[in-house]
Amino acid sequence: MSVSEEIILARSVTTQEIIEFDRRTGRAVHKRHGFNFDYAIASVEPLPRDIHEIMLSLDRNGRAFEEKLAADPEYESPPDKPILNGDQRRGLLFIADFYRAHPLPPE
Repeated sequence: MSVSEEIILARSVTTQEIIEFDRRTGRAVHKRHGFNFDYAIASVEPLPRDIHEIMLSLDRNGRAFEEKLAADPEYESPPDKPILNGDQRRGLLFIADFYRAHPLPPE
């Protein structure tokens, strides 16, 4: 979302949470449901174009869902509509292996 001298401000594609990473360490602590979660930037390898577009579609869907919830807190997705389409499933499966295969170099 943005980068400053100290902070990398990012939004989780899957949960839409805003997370502030320390730019020096690449780490973040984020409170969710009353628990602290530790996050670390593990890779900065650019995604292939098709997978990048899939991740953007997931982000757009997540933001649209959040907007619907903001307008109607009782909103639920239609039960006959799958949460993810085939490409989105493929994209999430791809990035799991891709980022593990492209870690940040050790300091």
